[in-house]
Amino acid sequence: MTPLPTAVVGAAQPRKTALPPKEQSLFKQMFRLYEIKQYKKANKTADQILRAVPEHGETLAMKGLILRALDQREEAYDLARRGLRQDIRSQVAWHILGLLHRHDREYKEASKAYQQALRLDPNNAQLLRELSPLQAHTRDFEGLLRTREQMLQQRPTLRLNWIGLAVANHLLCRHEEALQVLDAWERISAKYRFGIDAADQIDSSLLCEYRLRLLEEACADEAALKYAQTCLSDGKILDRTVLLSTAARVAERSGDRALARTYYWQLLERNPDNADYLEGVVRNDTSGSDVVSLLDAISERLGQRESARWSTLDEAPVLGCALGALRHLDGKSLEFQERVKKLMRWFLETAHAPSLFRLIEQFYQDRAKTQTIDVVFRSLVGADMAGVTDEATALFAAEHCLRVTGDAHRAIEILEKFPDSADCVALCAHMWRSVGAYRRAYEAAERARCLDQRDRALNSLAAEYALLAGRSDRALELIFMFTHDGETPPVQAIYNLQVMWFELAYADAALAEGRLDRALKYYTAVLRHFADFREDEFDFHAYCLRKSTISAYVDLVRWEDRLNEHTYYQRAVRGAVHCYLALHRDRSSVTTRLARLRIRKNASAPSKAISETSSSKRTSRRARTPGWMEVDPEGTSLVDVPAPLAEAEKLVFPLLMQATSPAQLPDQLLSAIFEVALESSRYVLAARAVVASLRDATSAETLSPTALRLMVRLSRAAINPSPVTELVKSELNVMLAGIHARSWQHLCEEFFRQRGALDLASVNALAAATGDASYFERGLALLHEAGVHPRLDDVEEAWSLAHSLNVSNEAKATLRAWYPLADVLT
Repeated sequence: MTPLPTAVVGAAQPRKTALPPKEQSLFKQMFRLYEIKQYKKANKTADQILRAVPEHGETLAMKGLILRALDQREEAYDLARRGLRQDIRSQVAWHILGLLHRHDREYKEASKAYQQALRLDPNNAQLLRELSPLQAHTRDFEGLLRTREQMLQQRPTLRLNWIGLAVANHLLCRHEEALQVLDAWERISAKYRFGIDAADQIDSSLLCEYRLRLLEEACADEAALKYAQTCLSDGKILDRTVLLSTAARVAERSGDRALARTYYWQLLERNPDNADYLEGVVRNDTSGSDVVSLLDAISERLGQRESARWSTLDEAPVLGCALGALRHLDGKSLEFQERVKKLMRWFLETAHAPSLFRLIEQFYQDRAKTQTIDVVFRSLVGADMAGVTDEATALFAAEHCLRVTGDAHRAIEILEKFPDSADCVALCAHMWRSVGAYRRAYEAAERARCLDQRDRALNSLAAEYALLAGRSDRALELIFMFTHDGETPPVQAIYNLQVMWFELAYADAALAEGRLDRALKYYTAVLRHFADFREDEFDFHAYCLRKSTISAYVDLVRWEDRLNEHTYYQRAVRGAVHCYLALHRDRSSVTTRLARLRIRKNASAPSKAISETSSSKRTSRRARTPGWMEVDPEGTSLVDVPAPLAEAEKLVFPLLMQATSPAQLPDQLLSAIFEVALESSRYVLAARAVVASLRDATSAETLSPTALRLMVRLSRAAINPSPVTELVKSELNVMLAGIHARSWQHLCEEFFRQRGALDLASVNALAAATGDASYFERGLALLHEAGVHPRLDDVEEAWSLAHSLNVSNEAKATLRAWYPLADVLT
């Protein structure tokens, strides 16, 4: 906890009850003891003062601050509020209340307390310094601007105050005002000759970089371009890459293509592998040459510069130019065939590089280019691929075979020629995973891991596939192999390292096994990581301004505002909501099933193994506070929440209410929001989720499967007469009219007619929304006749629907025919 500065204590307002001289001395002694973290002695001193003056407000508040440092939270707040009641006009008491709220991460309440303290002592510099990060963290940018203006008035020669005011204006999108503030600081720094030594030169460079960014964001292209040219000639900005990138963007936006091309050329010469720089050169070419010829000229020019880099290889291609030319050529042309053949020869015969498929994977979206690549490759290795004699060629051949023919068995046969290659065996595991054979995928991944047990990537692959194969305990053992030795148990070490991909995968596997307690524990762990990301931002509000890394700070603030859009966060929210809804709908059956699973699978065994492993690793005898994952590792307390539906509402409703554009939320997250709203009978919020899922659809053909499912379910749910349901029905009628449907039944028929033979996801959505097995069976028959090969996750969802709808055996056989090796279907 941040100590209370001596200056603040000394600047206290007149109290209701003044301390006698002896107690005043004790008060200063108490404060000194608090500063050096002698909390117990400070507490005794506070008690000594209160025995003499029991109702002294500031001493009561200070005692509360001391107790909070001793982890007595409730008593601390009680004393702080009691101190305020005794002396409500004491800025020290308000300041202490703000410190308590800030320590408990209640930043809005802390900001209110600081503002109240400032009303009592408006010129307190310490209060202003501590309030500004709180306002930035709570996104009170208007209040931050006022605070920064007041700080600048107090110390107008301090660079930090000028920069802080400019940033406050910038965060409010007041670019002109921010530029005026920087201009004023430049005049002052020139007058007092700041920026002479090396450290100040770095700060000046960062400040010039920030000024250039402001000019670019303000769309002052002419001024930005002129300032960039000045910085280039005078060397004001030390990061030349950032300077050239900004100058190139501004020149291109202002229409000066020749100048933009010059800057992009300089960037490309600095980094020939950057595709953005290459596209910038091509995009701003003024010679009138076709793209392929231009890329050839660039390749020749760069190839001459890179000759030393590729001195050990013959005719190495400049990859960006080679791939760019292939993108612009027709797949049926002879030139495309020759260029692909040259690229393949270099990668497979000269360099023996295993990354060829990843480079040309983009061309497999074009049928003509795919056929040409197949012809060229078979001309090199033979029609039956008998010429595959090295690992790099085998890796490409397997990926190519699976993509072109879909024959996983043939691809695996090619890879099995190299059983001692970890890369080939790992790709073999990926092949099994792509056809749903998760157990075989895990076995292959385990073999690959054994070939190189020090490879973290192979270890992670084996852990991931163990989860897919239903071997959660083995996955934990594998992932724990790479935790550091020490006194921290592996389960806590994984949490401390924030290995979110594994936590999400483990939670999904636990949910599939019916272990809602473990699933909820790991979903919550991921959500806590994102909460930590938000909390970590607080320390950077002052740090970045002090270090002059202002552009990075603005990027950080904007990134934090988009944190809820991260895929991991949304996956964790969806999973946690699924668990809470299951608890809300039938807690007794869930609890019974969990107890049965704990007995049958001996759930305490992994925890015991973990504790034994951790105890063997401990080297320190010092007592250690258990971490969050160590306390209740099975997640029992999370399952025992009294109101699971309320917990689900806390997760999803803010995402819908705070979203700038709800239509940009992914379909799966909108589905989770809809389920919670429907379960809590909040039909208006459910209707908002439906509207967001429509995304300007104008007919049943352009309607997404998620939008159809949500719309039909809401139509079937809002049947009880009430003012809310009448409002929802009117909104539904508007939505139906917008997609030219008379009713939801008519919409289903039209949707099936338009989309039933196109993709399995649409058939699944229709069957799940209506509960009609005939839609499901007819849709499968149409897809089979049309020769559609659906995605594996759609087939797995369809298999689950097939059992719930009790469809015919012919329909199940159709699903098996698509993925005959899939574990789920067998």
